[in-house]
Amino acid sequence: AQAPGFYRTTLGDVEITALSDGTHAFPVTTVMQGVTPKQLEAALRYDFLAPPVAGSINAFLLNTGKRLVLIDSGAGLLYGDCCGRLQAHLRAAGYEPEQIDAVYLTHLHKDHVGGITRNGVMQFPNATVYVSAHELAYWTSPAAKAAAPDFLSSFFDAAVAALQPYQQAGRVRTIEAPGPLAEDGLEAIATPGHT
Repeated sequence: AQAPGFYRTTLGDVEITALSDGTHAFPVTTVMQGVTPKQLEAALRYDFLAPPVAGSINAFLLNTGKRLVLIDSGAGLLYGDCCGRLQAHLRAAGYEPEQIDAVYLTHLHKDHVGGITRNGVMQFPNATVYVSAHELAYWTSPAAKAAAPDFLSSFFDAAVAALQPYQQAGRVRTIEAPGPLAEDGLEAIATPGHT
């Protein structure tokens, strides 16, 4: 049965539950680059959209039959009251945060990493967090932060703060793509460009 906040399906033997963390006003006019304002307006109009565009923030829970694996964690409180609904939707789907064995972060932007902590406390206390070695090196580097555009400064701070409790507990592991992901029967695929 489906309910607002989550959607369940299967792929092979894996049960996948899409979990909504919320919807935010996506700043498409500042994020999109390489297009003129007129081109952007035409592209949005073609899809019956206008700024601000609603951006859906989602995470995916995979039940492999052996482990519960969360892919991304939403924004948590980092985007304000629009978001931070992942925990409630996880529970509505029949799971508790303590049951999560692994959290794989596709990248370390705020809307993917923000939900692993709340006010400095791990939200998935029994999970190990996995992240690309390249992502971890970049988003935790003071030199990279200094060289990045100003609007990304808070992204660096958010990544460092979200990961800190897991790092202190020895629960952060790096992964390389392409390659298998632990014992979960999953494989990482490198798709650089967004980050």
